[in-house]
Amino acid sequence: MNKIVFVILFVILNVTCIFSSLGFSGTSDSLTLCALEYPPYSTLERDDRGTLTADLRDVLSERHRDIHFLFYRWDSAIEKASMGYCVGYYPVRLDDIDNRAFFLSIPVIEIEIGLMINNSKPIDYRDYAHLFSKYRVGIVWMPEYPLRVRSYEDKFVIFKREEDLVSSLSSGTIDLAIGDVAVLLYYSDRLGIKNLHTYRIIERQHLYIAFSRKFENVDVAIDINNLLMLK
Repeated sequence: MNKIVFVILFVILNVTCIFSSLGFSGTSDSLTLCALEYPPYSTLERDDRGTLTADLRDVLSERHRDIHFLFYRWDSAIEKASMGYCVGYYPVRLDDIDNRAFFLSIPVIEIEIGLMINNSKPIDYRDYAHLFSKYRVGIVWMPEYPLRVRSYEDKFVIFKREEDLVSSLSSGTIDLAIGDVAVLLYYSDRLGIKNLHTYRIIERQHLYIAFSRKFENVDVAIDINNLLMLK
């Protein structure tokens, strides 16, 4: 009898460990999300780990007392989430995910895509055709930018990092920048750049959590979505 009890306890312990390693403890107490480095929304550079991280922590703490945010590079976050080491990853845009492995939460935050200019270099805005034919426009390229902007892709000066984009705009190497306004302002402030301002908002978009499909059976994603809808 003792041997049978031992075997049962061993099986229960192993099942519990498996669920814990997948970001779900079998109760609503524990929750793990993978986070992308995307300041100011999610970042290790801030004590609160980013504005969106702080909001998610506040909302989800109503149900999950033990919340972990693990920061990874883009490809690593996707891999970890697809393997089930976390419930999902964030923040992502509408067309960023592989629908075979992930599905989106409800929108968790609205962002603004805008034009930023140098205070000492006013621009003459008429329409996009005039804008892109007359001015040097910098961008950190993302395919989710508005179609009316993407159609002028061959006119852009492409940057790999937002830091380089705002630095070039500040120095006058380019005439204006297109990007997520909050991100550009964050890096401007971090670099001590004071001569830039937002000229025009061209589109509003949403960011989401990408949930791993491995968790649909345990209803974790549905539970999180319900909490997010109540915020």
